[in-house]
Amino acid sequence: MNFDISFFDHITPERIEQYLVSKGWKLHRLQPKGLRTRLYNSPKVRYAQIEVPLERGIYYPQSVYHIIKHLSELESRDEKQVLDDLQFFDCEVIRYRLILPQTSGGMIPIGIGSDCLDTIVELLQSSLNDVGGASRKSKTDSVRENVLLDQTERGSYVVKIVCPLHAISFNVLPFDKMNAGDTVMRMATKHIMRTASDVVSAVDGRRLGKFIDKMANKSYPASVKSFNVLSKMQLSDDGSVDLNIRWASSLEMNENIPSTVQILPQHFGGISEVVHALSPKGDDPALPQSERFIAVVDECKGYHNSDGLREGDVIFKTFSLEGKTVRAKAFLPPEQYQIALENHGQKKGNFLEVVGKRIMKGRLDEIVDVEKISPLEK
Repeated sequence: MNFDISFFDHITPERIEQYLVSKGWKLHRLQPKGLRTRLYNSPKVRYAQIEVPLERGIYYPQSVYHIIKHLSELESRDEKQVLDDLQFFDCEVIRYRLILPQTSGGMIPIGIGSDCLDTIVELLQSSLNDVGGASRKSKTDSVRENVLLDQTERGSYVVKIVCPLHAISFNVLPFDKMNAGDTVMRMATKHIMRTASDVVSAVDGRRLGKFIDKMANKSYPASVKSFNVLSKMQLSDDGSVDLNIRWASSLEMNENIPSTVQILPQHFGGISEVVHALSPKGDDPALPQSERFIAVVDECKGYHNSDGLREGDVIFKTFSLEGKTVRAKAFLPPEQYQIALENHGQKKGNFLEVVGKRIMKGRLDEIVDVEKISPLEK
């Protein structure tokens, strides 16, 4: 495999030594003093050794490359896998691969890319919320400041998220079955993969009803919010997603949780059923309080009623204080529908103020009990 070896300068000697020790390599007992290298003995292959340079000089990248190549041969693994383990020794790496007709060339429309990034950040935040911890604001700040966005990959569109194991430091209230020794980030990433795998299995095994019952009885450790965010990963009706994680090699993974989950259109349909079944309805006391939204009209899908007046569904793009865009549907009576219709297709910057109650509904939220819709004063 061809590498740009200049990149290897970023892999520190400490990181190489941490990796070797984690794999059982032992420091050679006869280390001459004053050397600029350390010699390690293989735990499995007799006479196999690796010499780690302790200073990063002009030949350091070549030395790192030879270490990677040697480890690849000894471990019977691809060089890229060994490189990932060295580079991301104490990080979980989540790959979120979009499978859409638009992604075959490795590029997607910028709007879909923006939605994709928003969704993966929201998925991490909702997972952190499920495993317990601090306030929503502290979770948002921690994820946005400490979780890293890596390069995408050729031949498809992959969002690669690098999650340092110790990036999140607030207190948590772990589930009863969480393994001792897990960091907050490991708990969150396990929760994402477990939840995605379980709902896919429930759909494939025709056990979705039982799965919904478990959630309704609070015997399944995930919130409706997490499933709502999971449903938003499908960015078009025919879209699929491959969700893959490379667990940090610095922390033992002692649970049997799949590292790859493929979520197909039929699975997203099941996820939407979970959200629909467990979200508050109508006059449910669990329905959220009214909120004020800033929005633009995206679609008007109404019809003429028996009085000849237009009413029906309107699709809004709503904007949060953080600048995030969320699509939401509302059924509007004639007077409100007319206001939306008049503002549909208007020039950029012609915003509406909408007051109502938002219900999570997957890719398209719903605003009910709309109290007000009016052009926003400039």
